[in-house]
Amino acid sequence: MWGMRAAVQLLLITAVSCQYRGGSISWERLGDSNTVRFTVKTSWTRTGATFVQVVDGVATAGDPNFQPKTGDVINVLGVETPKFITSNGFESYLQVTVTSHTERQGGGDHRVSDWTYWTTNFFEGISTFDVDFASADHTYTAELQGCCRMDMMRAGDSSCVDYFSGQGILKMCNTPYHLRASLRLDQNPPPLSFLPAWVPFRFSVLNNTEHVLQLPVIDFMDSMKVAPSQLPVRDPDQDGWDAKITREAADAFGSLSQTASVLAPADEAHRGTGIGGLGLGRRLLDNHEEVVDLEPLPPQPSPGKVMATASVSGTSVRMLKNEHQVLKLYSTDDCTGSDMVELLPGMDLCNGTMLFPSGNPVIQNLSCVLLPPRLSLQMTDTCSVSSPPSPESTVPYLMGQPVHFTDAGGSMIARCNNFRGSVPRACRVNQNGVVFPRMLWTTKEPEESCSLAACATSGTYTANTLPNVSTAISFLYRGDNHDQPVMYISNALPSGNYPVTLMLRTSSSASTMIEFVLHVMDNTYTTKFDYEQSPERTIRPMPVPTGFQTRIEWSFVGDVPPSTLMYNNINADMFGSDRPSFQRTDQAPQATVTWSPCLGNVGLYFICSSAVAVTDRYIWAPLACVLVRVLEDLPPRITMFEHGKPGEDQDTFSLYMGQSFEAVVQAFDNPSDSIDFLQVSKIDANTGDRLRARISYVYANVGTPSSPERALMPRLVEPGIPPFLSLVIGGPQNATETAMTPHMYDRVISYTPTRMHSGLEFSLCFLAVDARGVCPKDKEGKDRIGSGMERCMHVSVQRCKYALSPGQELSHIAGLFETNWLQFYAHNPLIPDPEVPFAGVNHLIINIGHLYKVERGENLYEIVRSMGMSHNQLRFLNADLSRQKESWWTTSLPEGQMVCVIPNSCAANV
Repeated sequence: MWGMRAAVQLLLITAVSCQYRGGSISWERLGDSNTVRFTVKTSWTRTGATFVQVVDGVATAGDPNFQPKTGDVINVLGVETPKFITSNGFESYLQVTVTSHTERQGGGDHRVSDWTYWTTNFFEGISTFDVDFASADHTYTAELQGCCRMDMMRAGDSSCVDYFSGQGILKMCNTPYHLRASLRLDQNPPPLSFLPAWVPFRFSVLNNTEHVLQLPVIDFMDSMKVAPSQLPVRDPDQDGWDAKITREAADAFGSLSQTASVLAPADEAHRGTGIGGLGLGRRLLDNHEEVVDLEPLPPQPSPGKVMATASVSGTSVRMLKNEHQVLKLYSTDDCTGSDMVELLPGMDLCNGTMLFPSGNPVIQNLSCVLLPPRLSLQMTDTCSVSSPPSPESTVPYLMGQPVHFTDAGGSMIARCNNFRGSVPRACRVNQNGVVFPRMLWTTKEPEESCSLAACATSGTYTANTLPNVSTAISFLYRGDNHDQPVMYISNALPSGNYPVTLMLRTSSSASTMIEFVLHVMDNTYTTKFDYEQSPERTIRPMPVPTGFQTRIEWSFVGDVPPSTLMYNNINADMFGSDRPSFQRTDQAPQATVTWSPCLGNVGLYFICSSAVAVTDRYIWAPLACVLVRVLEDLPPRITMFEHGKPGEDQDTFSLYMGQSFEAVVQAFDNPSDSIDFLQVSKIDANTGDRLRARISYVYANVGTPSSPERALMPRLVEPGIPPFLSLVIGGPQNATETAMTPHMYDRVISYTPTRMHSGLEFSLCFLAVDARGVCPKDKEGKDRIGSGMERCMHVSVQRCKYALSPGQELSHIAGLFETNWLQFYAHNPLIPDPEVPFAGVNHLIINIGHLYKVERGENLYEIVRSMGMSHNQLRFLNADLSRQKESWWTTSLPEGQMVCVIPNSCAANV
């Protein structure tokens, strides 16, 4: 139905119908099926007569003044109505959803009386097609075909050669166009392009002596279409930090805990779990060696290498539905006889299934190719349709010359040139023996404009040469760490508009073609303006975490016009629904991009901008792009270190009784985030005690200024620190500095083990939670709260060891442990006088008793009896035994456990 309507409306269109500016084709496989979704992005001059608005699926009556706007759905007409075609037989006319459009200065539609109607009046849109393919290991081709490229770019001028004003496409207005992509289901989709269809370029770029245009293209596997699906999914059995705290609060136990007043019996359910000191100490020690990731953002791999080559638009030949330029393949040397098959230009013979009428395989029996006029044929041994040169190629491609795919994974076998021919030419393949060409790559010379009648009826186009620009543009690879393709431009190139076709692929992907107009501006312009950009223009990706706003600013420099129009490449197709916003500030003058991406935006992007001066002789600011990598916002990271040693992350500390100790627990996140809180979540001790935090809920603002909302949000209530542990946990080291860096927060732990801590081990755990951010949902679709990370500090106090401080006497320490100085003196024979204060600078480690290794089957009662000690004295010297009840004294201790004893030979019963 749409095709019939297009045929009727075709009679009504005028010369204004030639309005194609450029575009690209991308595709992605839908799941594991053989269905592929193609996305065709196109740009058009935004004038009337060519576009028909579609409302609720029905085309409206043609309006010669209709100018498509963002959100419109339109059918595109033309001298040759654009059609999307695939090599497996799919065909569809082009229906476009408009993703962006320009407006006149001051807003609203462009008027015919304004110069902008013919110069900056354009729009971009996308079209999608779902196509099924039968085979996963077969190469298919997809093409967009139509006519014609834009003709005029300024009212009253149809010459297409006014270079200074920058209007028209250099000797290519009114010519047919096509885009192409190859497809194999066992290959990755082709790279994605963020290039706008109009690319302004100036040679005198500030602070840059190279004449380089960065090509904003990325590997499909780095894009938002793939990256979010690779995010790790949380274990469904694991809840958020708030549920974890609530669940663990039920585990609080012991006489030190506020939720339990007495110790439970040491029944079988508690054996081996540490209750009663029967193993918890050993398990705490086993947890020490953990690998901690202290990076606040996920790893940032180098972007995939995109290989590119280029030609002036018009040299490529349509592969599909091209009966005028089909190749005829013969098994005879002179291209005669009936043993002949036809092949679309540019296809390959790799699958080996094509047969001559005689039944012989074409790939092994091909002897001659009949080449139509005005074409050139390169026969190579490569197997990938539309392959570009490899990135290692040192041979530059020069604009205006045919593309030589000598490095496309193989070598050139033969070449046949019929550019100047008026009749088909027979091209022999096996002149030097038997060869097996696989690809028959066909090109033509660039076209000048042809009459509309010729374009519409004959299907053949006049081929004339371009001006001598063959040494003006070359396409090379920059040898940097990211291998981003760039375009080197010679300052000998005249000002004007040059249609450029890029072929893109990676080492593991299919290929695609994109077309844009390179608008070259002369150095002699009296009015110039450019950008200063923050962050600096660079190929290294700028990391942007999800959930928080990021700003990118462009400031105009040079001779800034009083008024400008700005354009950008931000649209829903490439950036998703949570895409950036772009604002132009006339007073500054500057432009600002603000973006608060969410998890669905994870991936690699180029954000590009250009501007035009609103004057009679309009001047453009060159295209400026920033490479951005959106990364998942991770939970905060926690580092632990001894006070004064911030670079030495450590979570295990071994101390002596009497030794003063300070440690710092620091939570930090990426600079866009902030630490909501850093608090104690639990304490486990080898006394059999477990102290736990709990959750309370408070109302908090969770919406945005434009959409306020309040909800119950979890808050952490720390467990009380029991006096027995002698722990002091304070606030940040520097409150002023912490207020200035909200993405960092620390707590200071002060601890001096007392005489009751011999053999004490405990773990002190902290939970750090960051800000909630602006994204309402997490990756599981739940209402988002701040993400949390828990990390534990492990502290052990050496048994039977005491740190004697300067000025202390051995006899004084003996009194602390309720024994006499003679016993201490016997344990420390290197101390000459027990009543002389220690005069050293550092601590002196002394023994307060002996370490006794428990034998198999021994219990507390037997040890006390054999050492001549009281039960209270033994428990006093071993903190992990201090909670033992009398009923447990006959319970066997773990074999090999060390206990501190001060034997009394007079009272011993051995």
